[in-house]
Amino acid sequence: MKATYKNFIRTVMKSRLANMGQERQAVDSQTICQRLCRLSAYHKAQRLMIFLACSGEVQLDRLAVQARHDGKEVWVPRCRQGGFMEAVPLFSLQRTVKGLYGIRTVADEIPAVTKTPDLIIVPGLAFDRHGRRLGRGGGYYDRFLRSYPEAVRIGVAWDCQIMAQVPVSGWDRRMDAVLTPRRYWQAEK
Repeated sequence: MKATYKNFIRTVMKSRLANMGQERQAVDSQTICQRLCRLSAYHKAQRLMIFLACSGEVQLDRLAVQARHDGKEVWVPRCRQGGFMEAVPLFSLQRTVKGLYGIRTVADEIPAVTKTPDLIIVPGLAFDRHGRRLGRGGGYYDRFLRSYPEAVRIGVAWDCQIMAQVPVSGWDRRMDAVLTPRRYWQAEK
């Protein structure tokens, strides 16, 4: 029953994202990047992990450029077979490649980092005020986040992706905060 409800919510959210215009996404992405740069968690972080957007996700390329300009280490995920995700340094947006599932990442020649990130910016299909997140169903982020409990986790999404309550399982990892173009809140525990 719970898996069926999760799949229903995924379908609803994917439909909402498909109906969002690219122009709206571009404007809202810029707003989200600006808002992230004003957070104290961003200013405190030396090692920042972001994601390189897939279709329908918040575009964080501007944040990557700003963070590098601010002297921060910028990392992105690289997915591996078997549900494993690793953090790899992003030196240039012009040198990204398509990785597993067609997700933009860094080439295999670049080794994964072994340090702990200070701040992880996390995508999702849906979020709620308790920091619960519904991902795309692979569990990559949940497994990755489990390894870095001390890192600050901020979910980013469009306003249409916020729900009263997101269905979760025992292995799902909560966000410390959620940010949209118009809202920001620390997760209610």
